[in-house]
Amino acid sequence: MKRRKITIVATCFLGIGVFWFLGVDASVFFEVCPDCGYTKQVAKARILSVSVWEWASDEEETLVQKVAADLGAPCLHPRYQRLHLQRRWGLLICTWPCRDDLLRVSGEPTHRYTEEVRERLRAAARENPSLGEEFLEEVVRKHNWEYWHSFLDRMWAGVKADEGGAENEAPPPN
Repeated sequence: MKRRKITIVATCFLGIGVFWFLGVDASVFFEVCPDCGYTKQVAKARILSVSVWEWASDEEETLVQKVAADLGAPCLHPRYQRLHLQRRWGLLICTWPCRDDLLRVSGEPTHRYTEEVRERLRAAARENPSLGEEFLEEVVRKHNWEYWHSFLDRMWAGVKADEGGAENEAPPPN
């Protein structure tokens, strides 16, 4: 009789363990727009493929997104992708896919993107309506980084320098 109880208890624990590792999983996704650099991380927990918990990181606009929006030509994320980075069975065992890659490093000088700079860009876009579409084509679609860096130089010209406090006298980008 005692052996039968032990067998029943062991079978129950084994069944619960099998259910746990086959029926419960957690996944991590990375949502990205390769054109403007938009990124968001999403984590989900599921029981029998039904989502019971979801978390998403804060959406932080990249400098390219901010500039494009202020020029009146926001990126619509036409090549938006959702990458499945990790799946953890039973919330523990990382199986396919199981990537721990570094996917994005941000070192953009967004602290210099002040309201003054935004107003200068909006004014430049009003003066030259094709500027937004040109920016979208060159930077967002073609990834012309030489154009982007020269655009940044022109964008920050005339804005007070961080250390010296002196202003550069240069026109806004157009």
